Amino acid sequence: MNIKTIPVPNAVFDTYLKELKIAELKVLLIIIRQTLGWKDLSTESKRKEIDWLSNNFLALKTGCSKRAINDAIQSLVKNKIIDVLSKSGELLDTSEKRKGQQKLFFRPANAIFAFVENKCKSCEKDCKTHETYAEFAEDLRKKRQELAQNMRYTREIPLQDKLLQKIIINNKMKNKSKERKITIDAMYIIPLEELLMHVLVSDEDNSLLLEYLRNQPLIVETKIKKVIKRILRFQESNVKLRELKFAYNDSDNFTHGISHFNAKLKGTRKELRKVAGENKIFMFDWEDLQ
Repeated sequence: MNIKTIPVPNAVFDTYLKELKIAELKVLLIIIRQTLGWKDLSTESKRKEIDWLSNNFLALKTGCSKRAINDAIQSLVKNKIIDVLSKSGELLDTSEKRKGQQKLFFRPANAIFAFVENKCKSCEKDCKTHETYAEFAEDLRKKRQELAQNMRYTREIPLQDKLLQKIIINNKMKNKSKERKITIDAMYIIPLEELLMHVLVSDEDNSLLLEYLRNQPLIVETKIKKVIKRILRFQESNVKLRELKFAYNDSDNFTHGISHFNAKLKGTRKELRKVAGENKIFMFDWEDLQ
């Protein structure tokens, strides 16, 4: 069984895992994946030191909004965990320097490989204060007893209480059905590499996909609609996909390129929030909705 792995510096687990925010940790891991996770073809044996990553690519891989990604990059650069460079190799250590750059190149900073002695010492002190296994087992036993008592109580609920619960549930269902449905314009992004698998058969040339997107986007849109509807059914979502239109590719490179589709969705706010927004199927900024 061939399991593919990448080398992740110990500092990520020993130091940054508990210090970084979720978006920062996700961005850092993707940068490690796209650099240390690949062998440099020019040197064969060495790992890639740097790679170009677009904001759209980071959004797709992390599931975070572009605003969260920009904030994460700023924090990681400020704390010297990653470096951001221009195409010419200039270090872009401020947001002002990065603004307007067509391509940004990322790499883990040297600090990520350093052994953080002070952090390790504090970890050792924390470990000494942890409860013993006997104390942990006793606490677990008490919690299990409490849970068992609660379960017995719920099985012995009087008939009147059960009828009351049924009335409450029915009222909630009625209120849910009365919720007003709205339509939002969201964005569906998918890597070109994945789009190939949904649109073309194995013996067709990859360039045919780009031709479809330029001249006959309806062919691609029809197939991706079916994919999205299957995903929504799998999640048992009541949201309806009303329209899907191809917008653009951020690159025609099948390794890094990402296709963007404008998606018109209809449903209640509660239902839409489950599938559209940060870390969701569709990208949508709820702050833009009046």
